[in-house]
Amino acid sequence: MRTVLLLALVACVSPTAAADPAPAQNRMRPACAEAKGPVLVAVDRIKTGAQGSPDQKQTATLFDDGAWSMTDTAGGKPESGCVPDADFKRVKAELAQATWQIAHAKFRCMLMSLVRTEYSVEGKLVWTAKVCSGETLDKASATAISDVDAVVQKLDPNRQKLN
Repeated sequence: MRTVLLLALVACVSPTAAADPAPAQNRMRPACAEAKGPVLVAVDRIKTGAQGSPDQKQTATLFDDGAWSMTDTAGGKPESGCVPDADFKRVKAELAQATWQIAHAKFRCMLMSLVRTEYSVEGKLVWTAKVCSGETLDKASATAISDVDAVVQKLDPNRQKLN
């Protein structure tokens, strides 16, 4: 039965698909083999350490050439690779449209969170996400942040989140 299914599957594959198994939008750029150079966006998830212990920091970096890297001060193995073309182009365009306008609420809760996420674009801190900050981003900037988070999650779905 498996042989018949395999033969049927092979028969359905066109010659062009067999020659190029990855669709153009999902292919990786060979130029981004090394995760270094100018940074497009860096996402730092920081968990404040208890008295006397250091902060734990997870950093995801997307570079201008489409490379990415992830590091974790708690030990995890550093990882790197290339962002799929479609994701990279979309994130880059959204970051270019972001104005980083922050609205401040008249009232806010006073809860202090031990975890915050800092977003830096081209080396400049543009947004810090934390519980009860009383701050909100403009729509274009919030969309860019949301998409950066989605791409980072897609690149490393098994990365443990800081709680």
